[in-house]
Amino acid sequence: MRMTAQPLLSAIEATLRELGSLNQLLGNFYYDEKGSANAELHMHLESLMTHYKLIDGLKETVRDAVVPLDMLDHLDRTEHSNPDLYTLNKVELFLEEKERHERMAKDIETVQKLL
Repeated sequence: MRMTAQPLLSAIEATLRELGSLNQLLGNFYYDEKGSANAELHMHLESLMTHYKLIDGLKETVRDAVVPLDMLDHLDRTEHSNPDLYTLNKVELFLEEKERHERMAKDIETVQKLL
């Protein structure tokens, strides 16, 4: 039975949020007499390390994950390609197909009512 990738995705999202917080902190970093900025920086770094350890521990849950070949092909063909753009494109195609099927279902229903 294949494990779901959801715990790993959640861990990666939490890590990205932590990186965003750390980035914001570094952007606003200042030296103060009490050393509170330094303590906050260390707190974020410790949290980030915890997130990375969690991700590392979850990597086995998706060892046999299947990556669509068309995604790999897309990434190979496009320099500096973003997997999010691939996903967005697939979602848009899915929504267009869903809309087309809904129109067809309405047309079939209309024809059935006429018969």
